[in-house]
Amino acid sequence: MREFVFSILDLNNRIWPQSLDVDRPVQQLLPELARRLDMPYELNYVLIPAGTNQPLDNRWTLAQLRIPLGAQLYLRPQRDSLLKKLLDELYDQAKDELKDRLLDQAKARLKKIFDLDPWYPDPLHLKEQAWGQPAQQVQYQQQLPQQLRPPVKAAAKTGWIIAGVIGGGAVLLAGVVTAIVLGVLLFRSVNDRSYRREPVLGTGDVQVTLRWSAPVDLDLHVIDPAKQEIWFQSPSSSTGGILDVDANGNCGNMVSSPVENVFWPTGGAPSGGYQVLVVYYMTCGYTGPVDYEVTVKQNNQVVDVLTGTVTQESEARHVTRFSR
Repeated sequence: MREFVFSILDLNNRIWPQSLDVDRPVQQLLPELARRLDMPYELNYVLIPAGTNQPLDNRWTLAQLRIPLGAQLYLRPQRDSLLKKLLDELYDQAKDELKDRLLDQAKARLKKIFDLDPWYPDPLHLKEQAWGQPAQQVQYQQQLPQQLRPPVKAAAKTGWIIAGVIGGGAVLLAGVVTAIVLGVLLFRSVNDRSYRREPVLGTGDVQVTLRWSAPVDLDLHVIDPAKQEIWFQSPSSSTGGILDVDANGNCGNMVSSPVENVFWPTGGAPSGGYQVLVVYYMTCGYTGPVDYEVTVKQNNQVVDVLTGTVTQESEARHVTRFSR
């Protein structure tokens, strides 16, 4: 037995130095690591070397895989039926406890759910009931600079302007303005193919956006100059990068025009090289190739648009490298 110390990162990206036998298959190390880090032992896990997006092959040993001594390894649950069953059970328990006003227990269960999978669907809005507003929304608003936040009262202001004009007697002018607005909206909805029903996307110094059209779960991965990888299981980095939109996660809440988005707010992106990857995470029952498009922006200006195709689950595509 040869044991060496490695840095294991848990679901909150806390680092735990762990002594591991480099001659044991990875699949034998995973349950033991889950217990040590107080993670649900009944789940299936993978080890992912920092700076990559590929889980280690569980059949091989760390020595056979040539993992450097002291390397940082992410311990992450697999998105499979076991994880879904556990998350569903926790969600039902949290729902019942919220009804009984057992808020502390409910919050603990909800935190466990969204640590394991930040994009687990919340159809009953339990996060809003537990914390006042969705936790993801709170985090996004805190990190997004004021000048980048979407206007929330534009329609209301327009209504007051029109009302003021009507109140002043200029009914004809209001009718003309209304006709123009309706015409513009109709033109956009019929003729502009780029007009999508998608959430507001964060932008700034650097923005990478993935779009696709098939009912599948694709994942966007961006590796920053500090070699930190941003993706659905690590949605933010110490350099300021944020994954603020993750569509079709775990084949739940499917949308017709899925999009994923990683960005660094203005004044926050580090200098150096960036890498972009697309991973075909789950087919969700769909068969056939999936076309995707990746848009890269710097300083809110498009600098590159790249397209590609993935054909099978777990396929990973290196899309591009760029520098800032």
